[in-house]
Amino acid sequence: MSAPIIIPTPAESRWDGGQLVFQELLFQGDCPSQYALARLAHWWGDDGPAVLRFQPLPGGDAQAYELVIDAAGVTMSAADSDGFMYGAMTLLQLLTKHGDGWTLPLGRIADRPRFEIRGVNWNLMAEIRGWSQDDCQGSRDFRLRFLAGLDLMTEYKLNFAFVDGVGWNGRRFQSYPSLMRDMNAAARRRGIHLCYVGYSSGYGEQHEEFDGESFENRHDYPRGALYPCMGFAAKPVSQLMGTCLSNKKLLKRKCAQLQQFVQTVEPGALYVHGLDISVNAEAQASWNLRCPNCRERWPNDDLAAPDGMAGACANLFLHLAEAVGRVRNPQTGYDARRDCMINMVGPNYTNAYENDDEWRCHLDYFETVSRLLAGKNIYLMLREQFFGDMPKAPRYQELRQRLGPDAKISCVYFAAGAGFYDSSIISGDAPAIGLLSGANAVITGNGNAFQETRQVINAEYLWNPDGAFRVDLPTVAVSAEFMPAHRQQAFGISSPPQLFAPGGLLDVACAKLYGKAAGALVARAQRLRTSHGDKYSHTTPLWNATFPNWRFSNFKLVRWQAGLTPEALAQASELQALLKELVKLNQQAAKLYWRAYEKAEKRRFHLARMAETCDNAVKMQRLMVRWLDIFLAAAAGRRPLKRLEALQNEVRLLNNRLRRSSRFAMDPNGGDIGFAAAQMKLLGKELRAIAWTLKNPGKFRPTSELIYGTQRQ
Repeated sequence: MSAPIIIPTPAESRWDGGQLVFQELLFQGDCPSQYALARLAHWWGDDGPAVLRFQPLPGGDAQAYELVIDAAGVTMSAADSDGFMYGAMTLLQLLTKHGDGWTLPLGRIADRPRFEIRGVNWNLMAEIRGWSQDDCQGSRDFRLRFLAGLDLMTEYKLNFAFVDGVGWNGRRFQSYPSLMRDMNAAARRRGIHLCYVGYSSGYGEQHEEFDGESFENRHDYPRGALYPCMGFAAKPVSQLMGTCLSNKKLLKRKCAQLQQFVQTVEPGALYVHGLDISVNAEAQASWNLRCPNCRERWPNDDLAAPDGMAGACANLFLHLAEAVGRVRNPQTGYDARRDCMINMVGPNYTNAYENDDEWRCHLDYFETVSRLLAGKNIYLMLREQFFGDMPKAPRYQELRQRLGPDAKISCVYFAAGAGFYDSSIISGDAPAIGLLSGANAVITGNGNAFQETRQVINAEYLWNPDGAFRVDLPTVAVSAEFMPAHRQQAFGISSPPQLFAPGGLLDVACAKLYGKAAGALVARAQRLRTSHGDKYSHTTPLWNATFPNWRFSNFKLVRWQAGLTPEALAQASELQALLKELVKLNQQAAKLYWRAYEKAEKRRFHLARMAETCDNAVKMQRLMVRWLDIFLAAAAGRRPLKRLEALQNEVRLLNNRLRRSSRFAMDPNGGDIGFAAAQMKLLGKELRAIAWTLKNPGKFRPTSELIYGTQRQ
């Protein structure tokens, strides 16, 4: 008998052969996880003879558990509630129906996670915004999908998700406070931290509107004189956007705002973004712009000095964390000191391609900040880091050595599928999670509601990178060799066989999620790729890198404007060829998802949504192919006005249909359907701009750019 496949792979397991056969289990002992008991209730009996015994695990690590399955029954040992919950999730994967009863394989598991916090990103566009769980079917459907998503995370031992941003507005709409408190309470029962994103400085001025009050540097509030401080020299307005770190009145307002948000929403985690600076040179230039009061309090120009930027930022972090930690609600049992994980991000959140000199500056900076934050519930969050210029161990190991064993370190790992560089359904970048060892928390930038298989694959490597689907990774390497190979895996150009070969992790994940027959069809759909250089998968979500108005689009030059360059026209032709290919690919994928929907043993609602999204993508991409026909014809001096007018009508009809659907969204941005409608609206603007030029030769009307999916155009 072959060993059972458990995702994520347990740290240690032994299988003895033989089976425990039973109809029900007599529960004995105390299990502190009510969620675990609820999920196991189907097998709860009064008279055995098989027993499920719960007992403590002396000296066990947090979240660790042990299972012993023998002829008498099951013994589950754990050191805490989460450990019992994860033991129960493993037990559920091991159960097999057997006639009128059930079987479990005889053996022993001793299991514990590599990373304390293992996260995914439910937002559609990076960590910023877009509720992927929202299918525009109203409140009840949203709640059901959200709770089903939490159950899926728990089953695969994930315990963190980005869910909303960007801003500290706890009253985005009337029912927002109660909705979010309910979802956060449900997440806490499952040991999951739901994370909300906002700014502590700069307020997204470079890219994004802040949802909530964004503060300015003023000598007095609310209408005192403005003054500049830190920011970007090339963008003077950035130096006014709440960047001063010595202004006590400003700090008091920031603390009150964040505290009020936490009281309203009762979040499981916060992602508090400072000035949007990743590299040391930008941070130094910004620090050099600080105001006289900041210079007096922190006179040192050295970023890593306690009386330099490190000391100033640590002071801000401490005050914000203290304000959050004061929030308690006796009625719900919420205690922010215990329940809210605080991640401080930037300035200096780093870049995976930076050289060794740059990295040493970051190490110095974070070492000082970490020392000043010692003992506080504050995680320092950086981007992914792998290797440097010289042969060395992975950088997160070096960071851990510098900061010490007690420092709290988070990594947000943005590679593929994050609505950042692209939105691909699946790729081969997850195994590199193992190189981030040294962090307490690793949050993948992907894993939204359209990417359930990504969630399961991520879970494998977040819990145990050395498990059954281990990919051999270098222990010593240089960035110049590692990063090109990593990029090829991230963008579908090469694929690790442990994931994508027949019987690999993709096939296993799909079978576990949807059943064997349906899972095989889903795996086929998710292996589909275009022949384009960066291999594109089917277009789910509709918020996608192929759309020119997408902030991180690969085709941003394709906009009707004066002085179209040969490069822009080449991009337009390339995009048209890609879209034609994607139309066929999405048609194939939709058929496979509908067939899977008919055969699915579970999660049929998800497969229907995937099929419907592929169908919508076909409609949108067909219209975009015709737009590019007109675009290229007009650029060549032709006047396709009749075709343009016909296309305008069809774009308007699809936009109106999408907008009607998005009216039932809970997401203030309309969910994925809302962003599709925004894209069609912008396509209509493009067509009107072309029509204007055709009717007024030589004249051009500029169109709006879609920034991070916001519909506030």
